[in-house]
Amino acid sequence: MQRSLSVWLLFLAFVPGRQVCAQASELVETGQLDFAGRTMPYKIRRLPLSAFPELPSPVRHVLDERQCTVPQTYEARRPENVIHGEFWLKGSRDWAVFCSHGGASSLLVFRSNALGLPIELENAKDIDRLEARLNGTLGFAWGLDIALPDYVRRVAGTKSGPYDHDGIQVSIVERSSEIHYYQNGKWLQFDGAE
Repeated sequence: MQRSLSVWLLFLAFVPGRQVCAQASELVETGQLDFAGRTMPYKIRRLPLSAFPELPSPVRHVLDERQCTVPQTYEARRPENVIHGEFWLKGSRDWAVFCSHGGASSLLVFRSNALGLPIELENAKDIDRLEARLNGTLGFAWGLDIALPDYVRRVAGTKSGPYDHDGIQVSIVERSSEIHYYQNGKWLQFDGAE
């Protein structure tokens, strides 16, 4: 992991407009972007997998192979964007992780009975997940949360249920969210509460 991380840092060091530095076991990418008609500074913080000791070994192995770091929202006060819950069915112990590699993040979901075979629900460039902050800078704004069954039932409205296990909520800080919910062999999407 250390060697691949060093190669990744070296690669980013030569990308124009970007700077990366390691501070207190986190990786910080900074740069300038055109946003809403003006040039604004941005910052993306990513944590190494060591910040998430609760990850099961098979999940960690897959994330290591993919050379993942975990992006943090600009509001983060503790490690985030790694969650576990009953995402496939009631009683399962599944995991969801934002895996950042090569400047893009994927939402990977690991089923408890097949932790070595994640599925990818979303993928986007990290710079496309930036939002303007009140201080005039841009920060990574996408976060993961567990959507409990009661909340899923509320936002799903009249769409068919039952909703008896957790969903995965992907939120944009201070804006909107969407829920990924597994039902009848497929992943459904609902708009979350604003």
